[in-house]
Amino acid sequence: MDWNDILRVVVSISTGEVRAYDVVRMLQRDGHPTALGEAIAMYGRIPKTLHICSLAAEEAYRRDIKGSATSRRAAMPVFNCRVFSWPTARPSCAVC
Repeated sequence: MDWNDILRVVVSISTGEVRAYDVVRMLQRDGHPTALGEAIAMYGRIPKTLHICSLAAEEAYRRDIKGSATSRRAAMPVFNCRVFSWPTARPSCAVC
């Protein structure tokens, strides 16, 4: 896949020439990604992979993430998940 194709898609979305919804539909055929769709998906996995590698290798990075997650959790309102009626087994919830 050519970088020019990927950049053309990105620029078309950012300039408003096409809607992102239409691009997503264009990048799939019968529920499977096209070659361009697969290339964009692979490119999107790079930051996730780098994050996981940093998380595994750097203790300070792990501490920083754990600290920010704890502060976010403390700032969130607590909801009682038992008020919802789940048709099957209730999913696990970090709050309940």
